[in-house]
Amino acid sequence: MEYIYNRNKEKYIRLHGDDKFYKLYQKVNEAKATATLIGYSVSYRLAPNPADLIGSANTIPYVMTRFNIGTSVMAALIQLKIWNEKINQYHQLADDYRLNEIAEKIAARWI
Repeated sequence: MEYIYNRNKEKYIRLHGDDKFYKLYQKVNEAKATATLIGYSVSYRLAPNPADLIGSANTIPYVMTRFNIGTSVMAALIQLKIWNEKINQYHQLADDYRLNEIAEKIAARWI
């Protein structure tokens, strides 16, 4: 998952710059949608699937107003990274294979 995340992060930075990436990361990290996604995952002890992450990311106002698939994909990958760091590393809801599979399916939307 880290490789896919980093590859897409580099692509996003090349297209939009460091400032836009870090602003996006901050907006996703602070978003109610991210907290809701994490809460749902903890409550039901389930890993989010690619559709959950894309859907959640697209409800973040900063992402919605960009009308940009690259921003949506990057926001979903950021949510996956945050979820992995805050929840999955402690509860082991998804193994490395599943994390890579989720990240690949999200990234495939950004051609």
